[in-house]
Amino acid sequence: MVTNIGGIINHNSRIGKEQKTAMDIAVHNFNKRSTMHNLALHYHKLGGDPLQAAYAGSVVAADNMVTNIGGIINHNSRIGKEQKTAMDIAVHNFNKRSTMHNLALHYHKLGGDPLQAAYAAITAAMDRDNKTFTSDRLLDSLLSSSFAGLSGEIHFEDGRLSYQSIYRVINVFNMTYNKLGYWSPDFGFSKSLDVAEYGKNDSSGKGNTFLKLVDGFIKPPGDLKRDPEGWTMPSLENPIIIGVPGNATSENLVKITSIKNSAEKIYSGFCIRVFEEVKRILDYDLPSRYVEFNGTYDNLVHNVANKTFGAAVGDVTILAKRWSDVEFTEPFTESGLLMVVPVKPAHKAWIFLKPFTVEMWLATGAVLIYTMFVVWFLEHRSNPEFGGPWKDQLGNVLWFTFSSLFLAHREKIQSNYTRVVVVVWLFVALILTQSYTASLTSMLTISQLQPSVESLKMSNATVGCGANFFRTYVQDVLQYKPENVMPMHNENDYLRSFENGSISAAFLEIPYAKVFANKYCRKYRVYGSSYRFGGFGFVFQKGSPIAADFSKAILQLMEDGTLKRLEEEWLTPSAECRNTQTDKNIDVLSFQSFWGLYLFSIATSSICFLLFLAKLLKSFYHDHESGDIHGSDENVWNKTVRLARYLYKAETGNQRRAPTSSRESPHIRNMIRLSKFKKRKNRENHFLFILDAER
Repeated sequence: MVTNIGGIINHNSRIGKEQKTAMDIAVHNFNKRSTMHNLALHYHKLGGDPLQAAYAGSVVAADNMVTNIGGIINHNSRIGKEQKTAMDIAVHNFNKRSTMHNLALHYHKLGGDPLQAAYAAITAAMDRDNKTFTSDRLLDSLLSSSFAGLSGEIHFEDGRLSYQSIYRVINVFNMTYNKLGYWSPDFGFSKSLDVAEYGKNDSSGKGNTFLKLVDGFIKPPGDLKRDPEGWTMPSLENPIIIGVPGNATSENLVKITSIKNSAEKIYSGFCIRVFEEVKRILDYDLPSRYVEFNGTYDNLVHNVANKTFGAAVGDVTILAKRWSDVEFTEPFTESGLLMVVPVKPAHKAWIFLKPFTVEMWLATGAVLIYTMFVVWFLEHRSNPEFGGPWKDQLGNVLWFTFSSLFLAHREKIQSNYTRVVVVVWLFVALILTQSYTASLTSMLTISQLQPSVESLKMSNATVGCGANFFRTYVQDVLQYKPENVMPMHNENDYLRSFENGSISAAFLEIPYAKVFANKYCRKYRVYGSSYRFGGFGFVFQKGSPIAADFSKAILQLMEDGTLKRLEEEWLTPSAECRNTQTDKNIDVLSFQSFWGLYLFSIATSSICFLLFLAKLLKSFYHDHESGDIHGSDENVWNKTVRLARYLYKAETGNQRRAPTSSRESPHIRNMIRLSKFKKRKNRENHFLFILDAER
């Protein structure tokens, strides 16, 4: 009689090869001694997947009429547990499908001798061979069995599956692990499996703490020399303690209000509001409790580092020296130094000269004189308004040109060239007067900020500064003398020092400067550019996972506009102050802004002057050729004098024109014009009479 026995082993492992060899030897020895019964072994490779091996094992059992499946199991090895699981599943699947035949499962724990283990397993299989199983016996067999399933150890108590869980605690280190003990819901941590399973007290007693259990046995990853730190999330019973600075420079940033007849306090301000908004959008609850801290900011950060506080919320600046001790979030506001200076009214005695620079005044005067000369040259020959003695001519043309700035001139002009020059000059005058008026108005209504960083430093002026770090920055980076830097502690110190003249300016962080300028916008201004720093951030313990969540939430507040809204509510100047806010002097009008306008005016006047001059020269030489002036034997000097006289009075030879004065009454000027008209009429009549006589 032949009994078929199936086995599921791992051919690729040393243990599997030993098992196969031991089983072959055991079967050979059994068949050699037995004359009535022979054994036939059927193997299937484990292949790394217990489920596939179990299915293949059940197929082998059906094809070869296997009555028993056995194996040598090492319960303490991973491969042994996989073999046991595969064999259990294979037998279960076969018996579930078969109605005529049931498989018997036999396995034996691997001891020190694989051959003895294999022989014992086969003997056990032979003892149960050819026995019939009933449903009751099968049920009793299952209820009394205990094996390792996919979810752990499986056994039955009182006819029910036991759910008691016992976990083994291990310490994974590099490619190995170290067994530390056991844990059960009823007895906690224990070094002994008996204590964890049955509650038997060992020398350490029931309820060992985990730290006592693993003391000296845990090896941290990376072979650290210190104990690794863990994190316990805050709860309602154990909230995170938040340190809040009680000596903030401005109440707009952090404000702590005591409740009368109560130990409770109200925490408010820009920093507190931002912290609460961040907590609101977190994916989890973060119970917290504020605690006032009245030390320095460095001590506040140090108390977070030494775990006195779980975090710090307030106007804490992110600095390099603090970075190594604690964990900062993303900055929720910009930080840096701004200079705040008092508003000083400008000296107004000569302020009317301030709208134009010196170059502008000189250029305006030069264009005015040039235009005056061109107008005189074009008009004095034919226009009685610009005639008379040279003093009268100079006064008239100067008055005409200057009064045209205000469109107040009344003299009539006769030359078209003059009209072109005057139109361009009026255009220039209009722009100059409007620009001058606007600049002077702004100077009279807006007070100017006098000092600058360099001027204060050169004059050895005293400045106020707050925190120690910023005082050091002002001394080392901005190069102010230490004796010229006065320490300030709060807003009242700045106000008092400004009023009594102790300081000429103050260096404040950007949020402080915004708040200060908002409250006292009529007296003080923010001036100059900022000197940037890290910004305000929330402080957590080093390595805290909460800091990363807060940084992400702060970015979300920036992107959805919540942070901007809070800044406008707590930090941004009001509408009244915003209209007067300025950070630099108003620019005066310089020559660079108007040189093109001046060039246009000069070019127009020059073109008209040259055209008219060419016309006069042409008339002068025409009269010279017609013989109305002296002959060609005249010397150069006399010619030059007569040319100048011609250009001045349009006279040739001994011709003279009766001088007219601009001061003559209109009646006299009309009489002169009438006399000239009659003379011209008489000459015309005399000429007609001669023509009639010749006929």
